[in-house]
Amino acid sequence: MTRPAAGGAVERVEGIAVVLMRDNIDTDAIMPSVGVRAAGTDVAALAPYLFHEWRNDPGTGAIAGFPLDRPEFAGARILVSGANFGCGSSREHAVWALKGHGIHAVVAASFGEIFAGNCVRNGVVPARVDASDLHRVADAADSLAGTAAMTVDLVSMTISAPGLESVGFQLDPTARTMLLSGSDEIDATLRHLSSIREFQRRHASLQPWIYDCAPGAVD
Repeated sequence: MTRPAAGGAVERVEGIAVVLMRDNIDTDAIMPSVGVRAAGTDVAALAPYLFHEWRNDPGTGAIAGFPLDRPEFAGARILVSGANFGCGSSREHAVWALKGHGIHAVVAASFGEIFAGNCVRNGVVPARVDASDLHRVADAADSLAGTAAMTVDLVSMTISAPGLESVGFQLDPTARTMLLSGSDEIDATLRHLSSIREFQRRHASLQPWIYDCAPGAVD
């Protein structure tokens, strides 16, 4: 399960971990355009299209053995994958589909920058680990095969599971704060609102013509 703190913040993600060990998985593969057209921004409706073109063959139907479809990984909360996960376009639907499917943390060697930012904004943990540690995490997930939970802990910045020596992961400090507090960039800006207004007042006294066209811009 995902254990939230007050305000919807995420302290840790606990649950079954599933491995999809490929590098350079792009957002078009995670959420193909057919899903975007069909579901729009409905997160629940997007979930069935997650990795749609890898899970479903137009001629034969579902592709047998795809990791997310194996019964032992039903309800997986953590996805373990390779380097440069979420590269490609800025399609936020990719994160929505992952979360709609139940994935609340992705463990990878690296991430597409925009994808990682979209993860944080949507309460999904992009946990970056060294390549050598990634293989230990993947081996542990494969060995457990859904029989025990893995934990991605934002407080201790570690990944743990039965039979796995604790592995540290990296996350941008601002992103970590946002996840732990349940805040976003708007919240961060509003914390400085009094300073912003003071700057506007000073600036308006020096260059009042800028503010003449925006009544009410300065309190």
